[in-house]
Amino acid sequence: MTERWSYDVLGNILTDATSTLNGTFATTTYTYSATGDANPDAATQVGSTTLTYDNDRNQLTGYGVTKTWDWRNHVV
Repeated sequence: MTERWSYDVLGNILTDATSTLNGTFATTTYTYSATGDANPDAATQVGSTTLTYDNDRNQLTGYGVTKTWDWRNHVV
């Protein structure tokens, strides 16, 4: 198995390509929020999965999981 990544100028992953059994690559694309956002380095989309965050930059949803956080930023 081979993996290849591409990055933007800030070092955020843009694509992750993984080799398949037939020798082609399956590529996952990463999308980030706009510049000036409270959490611009957090991916908002990974492939077909949407990720959401609260104002403290804690991940709320993604990959079929919903998380809640306490006032000290601990998962509850």
